[in-house]
Amino acid sequence: MRYGVTIVRKVSPKRWVKIRYLGHSGFWVRTKTEGSFVIDPWLSKFGDLLPFATGDITPVDLLLITHDDKDHCDPYSVNEIVKNTGARVVAPQRSLERLGLKERLVMIGDTLSVKGVRIEVVKAGHGFGRDPNCVGYVFTTEDGLTLYHACDGDPKDPSLRSRKTDILMIKI
Repeated sequence: MRYGVTIVRKVSPKRWVKIRYLGHSGFWVRTKTEGSFVIDPWLSKFGDLLPFATGDITPVDLLLITHDDKDHCDPYSVNEIVKNTGARVVAPQRSLERLGLKERLVMIGDTLSVKGVRIEVVKAGHGFGRDPNCVGYVFTTEDGLTLYHACDGDPKDPSLRSRKTDILMIKI
């Protein structure tokens, strides 16, 4: 997939979502109710490859980080997006520490709601183990479309296959 590619997924005329690939594990998701979410941006690495500037990533309601590895939790990207949009940041404890933020701590089992979109914080694979500081996010839009950002999940992981989802977002 090319950096900056936008995918519009229409399940029906009333069920759709726009997803822009930001490189590696980064995605920008916009929903029908104008909910706007960025997950794991690593723009300090891929910024020169994108056909747009970090300032073009707007509006953003919520910036979600899956874990504290630099390819998912990039202080440059988070600071630029927050500065340009005023987005709130949600992340596990170690990610917030890496970013030097005291924003919204999330833990496995938490549920958030933003602009009609329900976001469930779930266990996520990272390497060969499960780490409470490594989470995935399941988005359910107002019209029932389900998206799953699987962190560093392995596509062969049975837990990914068992989760009912319309769209799986996974690192490339």
